[in-house]
Formats: sequence, C-alpha cells, structure tokens
Amino acid sequence: MPEIARAAVSETTAPAGTVIPSQTIKASSAVTPVIKFQITGNNADNTVTQVAVILTNVTSVATTDIASFQVFKSADNIFDGGDALVGTQTTIATVGSATNITVTDTIGAATSWYFVAVSTASGAVNARAFKVTMAANAITTAGTGAVSIGTVLIADAVQ
Repeated sequence: MPEIARAAVSETTAPAGTVIPSQTIKASSAVTPVIKFQITGNNADNTVTQVAVILTNVTSVATTDIASFQVFKSADNIFDGGDALVGTQTTIATVGSATNITVTDTIGAATSWYFVAVSTASGAVNARAFKVTMAANAITTAGTGAVSIGTVLIADAVQ
C-alpha cells in the first residue's frame, strides 16, 4: 500500500506585529523585534530555511535606513537574550519587495516561536517611518512534508 504524505509543518500562530504604536527606532539601533510567529514541525528532519519580509514605506523610508533583518528562535515567546539568532540578511530589497532572510534552524517534531527583528543603519534619516510585513507563504521549510507557510501580515495590521 502506498504511503500517504502528510503535512509536516504547520503555522501554529499567525505572524503578528510586535511594535507598539508610535515606537521610535533610532539610527544604529539595537536589534528590535517587529514580527513574531509560531510554527510546528511533525518530523525530526523539519527545518526552517527562509523567511521573507517586506519593508513597507510610511514616510520616505529608504533601504539604506536599514542595516539588517534578523530571525531569532525563542523558547518562550519573549524576545530576550536567551533567543538564538538563526538568520541574518544585510542586503535589503527595494521598498515594497521581499527581502529573503536565509535561516538555518531545525524545528524537529516540536513547536517553536520565531521573531523577525530589524537593525537600523547608522545613517538612517530622522523622521522616516516604515513597517515590516509578510506575504502569504513567506516562511519556507524543508524536510519530510516541507511546505511554504504563513498567513499574510499586511501593513494595516502592524503599527
């Protein structure tokens, strides 16, 4: 009898913004979380390989205002020093286009929280504003039953 394929990785908690209204991120900022999500693996070989985010313009933002995007894995859904850096991207795509962050992380047969964070450049211009969003299926996984997952996170849904 043929083996039935089953989805191995699923979105447990949809991507959501973590920024509070009117939050200011200064030039040369420390790592600041902007999105969080939770996914669940079903097999020991399940991994996260990529997360794609979109820099969205609010007030004249430029890609040169952003130093990098990072992805952190969190054991407890709290962004803190105990979280593991699992991906970084310093080449920022054109405003409105996807920036692909290569991620190296094993989910395994478990549930994990992830935070997408941003660091601003030293030359970031004062009074520029931006949001970070995600398109549908912006989280790429690998391993048995690998899929691209993720609910759309639109600009209106984040501060």
